[in-house]
Amino acid sequence: LDEAAVWIAERFRAAGLVGAFEGRFEQSFDVLVSIAVAPSTALRVDGRELVVARDFVPSAASSEGVVKGATLFAGYGISAPQLGYDDYQGKTANGKVVVVRRYTPGTGRFATSDVERRYSDLRYKAWNAREHGAVALIVVDLPREGKGTEPSESESALPELRVETLGDAGILLVVLKREFGAPLVKGRHRVELCVAFERQSKATYNIVG
Repeated sequence: LDEAAVWIAERFRAAGLVGAFEGRFEQSFDVLVSIAVAPSTALRVDGRELVVARDFVPSAASSEGVVKGATLFAGYGISAPQLGYDDYQGKTANGKVVVVRRYTPGTGRFATSDVERRYSDLRYKAWNAREHGAVALIVVDLPREGKGTEPSESESALPELRVETLGDAGILLVVLKREFGAPLVKGRHRVELCVAFERQSKATYNIVG
């Protein structure tokens, strides 16, 4: 980035342009270049401490903080009135740690790729949980409920933590392995969750003549 900024500024000077910032072409600003899970990140379910990166991983869309609360299972965590579908109907998520399935039902009204992509998005699921009053969202890749789906359906890997530029979703958000998430579908469970990140930024430049 630095080399590109220098090259562009040199071309501007060669063209006889004058920098827009008191004679300078460069306007400095910081860009997030890396994100990592901080050591304080932790998840306990019914008193059992789980291991980050092995048993669960926070999403880069997660906010940071600490919450404690009871679980509420809400299907796929989707509210789509235009499709006649709402996993939160008849449920009270206010103050709860909501547990949802990863992805979508994948059949019927969710069979098209654009609809499946939209409602599978973790950021969407987190936003919807927040809108229903949840304090945290746990996403689990459970076998899909659909014709021909076998209970032994393979589990997707935990998503990699990557830099995002959209900001956080305003709620704590983690993806949990099936082994630990499947029992949360039934009954009420107690969750203690802390999410924290270590971020590294680097200065770069706008070049304006």
